[in-house]
Amino acid sequence: MGPKSITVTVTASERGLLEPLARAKTAPQRLVERCRIVLLSAEGWANETQADELGIDRQCVRRWRHRWATARPALDAAEQREASAKDLEKLIIGILTDDDR
Repeated sequence: MGPKSITVTVTASERGLLEPLARAKTAPQRLVERCRIVLLSAEGWANETQADELGIDRQCVRRWRHRWATARPALDAAEQREASAKDLEKLIIGILTDDDR
C-alpha cells in the first residue's frame, strides 16, 4: 500500500459543472476522463481503484488529483467573488487542460 492519496473536495456548484462535462459526448475525451477522476476522487475512491475503473494508469489519477487539489485556492476565490457559472466552467476546464510543453 502506497502513501495516502491527496484529499479532493468539490463544491456543489463545481459538481454541477463537472458532472455534465464527465458525460459529454462532444467534449474531448481527455477532459471527460479528468472530470471523472476529480468526481471519483471527491467521492473517496483510491487512485488504484479509479485507475482500474477508468482503464488508465495510477500515475494519471495521481497527477489530476494533485492538480485539482493545487488549484483549490483559485476555485475557492472564484466562488468567494461569486463568479458566474461560465467563468467557473472556464476555470475548471483550464485546470483540467494539459500545460503547454
